[in-house]
Amino acid sequence: MTSIVKALIVPAGRAAAPRVEAIAADLPTLQGLVGGDIEAVTFGSAHVYLHAEGKILGLVDGVATLVNAS
Repeated sequence: MTSIVKALIVPAGRAAAPRVEAIAADLPTLQGLVGGDIEAVTFGSAHVYLHAEGKILGLVDGVATLVNAS
């Protein structure tokens, strides 16, 4: 069973405004949000998921999803 979590989605290059959504906390959903393979960074109870090759591809801000684990 996949958990549904609240996520702050910040599009790369400020192509769109950041938004909060309820998303499925599974690999295909996270990969779809960042547009490819993910790299995870954890800060306490928060998790940030970035496009693993964002710098190489020129995604200046990266495509990040901040998922609050609470």
